[in-house]
Amino acid sequence: MGDINPTTLYDWMNRDPTFAHAVEKAEGEAEATFTAIVAQASITSWQAAAWWLERRKYADYARREKVDMSIDLKQEAQKIAAEMGLDPAEVLAEAEAIMRGGR
Repeated sequence: MGDINPTTLYDWMNRDPTFAHAVEKAEGEAEATFTAIVAQASITSWQAAAWWLERRKYADYARREKVDMSIDLKQEAQKIAAEMGLDPAEVLAEAEAIMRGGR
């Protein structure tokens, strides 16, 4: 936004509906221009088409990274207990309480 603090811009927009409309119109025109450029590029570039779909139709086409967070809680509790000289049953009980949201 140039050298204008975003807060200042939003203050101006809140105070002046005509200015706010002009900013929103300019943003809409820029979006239309850039969408057209990407659409034109997508004719010869699958990456441009994928980029457009990922960003404009996020719910349907966004990349979804899958992370497997499964652990053997009992085994990990025993390992931690051994390293720290604690009772494995107490460590396991504490870990289970945390997993339930009790801590």
